[in-house]
Amino acid sequence: MLKFNESNAECAVFTYKQGMLSAVAYNLKLEVSKFEITVQMNDRNNDPSEREIFIDAVFDASSLKAVCTMKDGEEQAGTLSSSDRKDIEKNIADSVLLPKKYPQIRFSSTSVSGDLKNPKVEGKLTLCGVTRDLVVSVMRQNSGYAGEVTLKQPDFGIKPFSALLGTMKVKPAVVVRVSVKCLAEESE
Repeated sequence: MLKFNESNAECAVFTYKQGMLSAVAYNLKLEVSKFEITVQMNDRNNDPSEREIFIDAVFDASSLKAVCTMKDGEEQAGTLSSSDRKDIEKNIADSVLLPKKYPQIRFSSTSVSGDLKNPKVEGKLTLCGVTRDLVVSVMRQNSGYAGEVTLKQPDFGIKPFSALLGTMKVKPAVVVRVSVKCLAEESE
């Protein structure tokens, strides 16, 4: 069994702005700072060519932290003040993820197929009390893997954050990227 968490993996969420006042808003990179991903591999009939892979992940909904703004796909370090970070994190907790009511975000795979370079992971994601089927695109990267999926907030009963009477808001679709290093220790 392989285990990944914030010490040997990263879970980033990317949000995008829209609205009449979007010029003064931010595209953001957020980071989930507490999570655990377990990968279990079973070889049917002791044959590695018949390997079954199961992935379970639990993300702490209260652990999203604002990292930085994004521009043209590039991180813009140092662009968020401490006050901006606190406001963003408070809005996520109070208006978006509601971690007091829904403390965990859970993913469980139902199938992992394809080759080791580009496996396809299908499963179920439970977010804000709503469970939906999900297909995650996974790619081999350097010494690990990165999985990426676009989530539509309304699919999970989430109303995208907006301010100033809706003239500044977050687009309904957010991108979630999980990156793991293959150097994780095996445990029994």
